[in-house]
Amino acid sequence: TMIALVMFSLIHVPINIPAFAVSTNADVDMNVELMAHGYSNGIVGIFGGVQNYMAYTQSMIYYKSGGNGKASSLAVALLTTVLFFIGPEISTYLPRCMAGTLLLHCGIDLFLEGIYDSYGKYDYLEYTGIWAIASVMTFAGMEAAL
Repeated sequence: TMIALVMFSLIHVPINIPAFAVSTNADVDMNVELMAHGYSNGIVGIFGGVQNYMAYTQSMIYYKSGGNGKASSLAVALLTTVLFFIGPEISTYLPRCMAGTLLLHCGIDLFLEGIYDSYGKYDYLEYTGIWAIASVMTFAGMEAAL
């Protein structure tokens, strides 16, 4: 499992950043992104923290809900910090079906964006690779797909 975690950590930036750039029609300099993630992870590692991770689904939700600028970013950071401390108490009041619905929505949205919307954008071999990775992850798990 540790090897899978390291492998996932190595490939998440080259996968998630271009996918987010395509989804938002933004230009991205991968050298800058890789350097920023490297510095961030290095500094956090010195202090014993958890690695940096660009969560694609949360970034898309933030983007689609009109999030832009420092004020909205700070508001999300503050809300996340508050929920980190009081989240377990709040979660007992949320219906379990809401968590399931959110997961289902994210899964359907990611499937449509990754499989359905990408049809015709890639050649046959690349598109077959997308289906192969999605199938292996679905039936055998993420570790096998890495």
